[in-house]
Amino acid sequence: MRANDIFSESNLFIMGLHDTVHQLYNSLVDLYDGVASRTSKETLSFIGKVDACCEAEAVRLIDRFISSYTHFFIPDEARLHIIGTSLRTFSMLQTKKGKKPLQIEVSIISYKTFLEKLFDLIVCVVLRRRWEDKPRLSYEIVEAEILERMNGILSQYRKNMLLEQADDFTVSSGELFVYANFSSLSCNLKHHKVIPEQYIAKRASGSGYVVLSVHRCETCGRIFIGKYTLSLYESEFGKLDVLIRQDNDWNGTGSFEGIGFETQLHREGYTVSTNRLSECERRALLIRLLETKKMDYFEIVRDIKTAINTQKHLPGRTMHVERWKSDLDFLRQYMDDRR
Repeated sequence: MRANDIFSESNLFIMGLHDTVHQLYNSLVDLYDGVASRTSKETLSFIGKVDACCEAEAVRLIDRFISSYTHFFIPDEARLHIIGTSLRTFSMLQTKKGKKPLQIEVSIISYKTFLEKLFDLIVCVVLRRRWEDKPRLSYEIVEAEILERMNGILSQYRKNMLLEQADDFTVSSGELFVYANFSSLSCNLKHHKVIPEQYIAKRASGSGYVVLSVHRCETCGRIFIGKYTLSLYESEFGKLDVLIRQDNDWNGTGSFEGIGFETQLHREGYTVSTNRLSECERRALLIRLLETKKMDYFEIVRDIKTAINTQKHLPGRTMHVERWKSDLDFLRQYMDDRR
């Protein structure tokens, strides 16, 4: 499989890379559009001037992508970083002859062309990285190595995208954190090791299981999926029975509780997560809040009912809703017994 096939939109989607690559393209388009609009087109050196003005920011944007995804291109390699000279043949602009003599029309390259250029740039960066140890290494050898690596990942991910039975595998657990751009992912910014893997999700219809391309943080254990990638999976296979959260909802302390982080009940430590509080501990906490008058009965009921109403229709929340309702019944009985 050639580079044009590997770096296609459909394959990037399968590998879970599409969200970040498409965001990178849009960021570069905005960058070049802004600089080009302020640069005179009266000279044939227009493209060179725009490239020179954009180079530093383009290096920063592309470097974040390549360094984040080094493990996709070359296994067991430290993070790759590009330098400005690696962009000598890279430009977001293309030209064609205009209708008048000596006229040149300039436009932004297409997303497809961008993917081709990005792959070429990745090969050049890897080649430059290895020149010191292997000065006779060729572009073709590095290209073949990267293609083999990415083709292997594709083959693995394509193998079973839709599974019919759960006999030979374990359905994944844990919420999925949705991101718009991997480079700005909270764990990535903290330099946590985030690795690609697969997540087996049950279809909400109850028929079959879908194998998702996701990323997992080895430091905090969170599992991530791109916003656009998730939408493509659900347009293809229907809604998935998984709990979805936004990356920026994470407060760094534990799992999603369902009770809003801003509510007083949550601040007082109330949660229905079994790995945090048992049923007895939850109810002892509720009684203590009432007896110390930190919260009254109606305030507690309000916060719990809000959690139920906002979470009851979400997949994977059935157990949480049952526990909230059970705690409400307990509170009512407790108040009746006090009268």
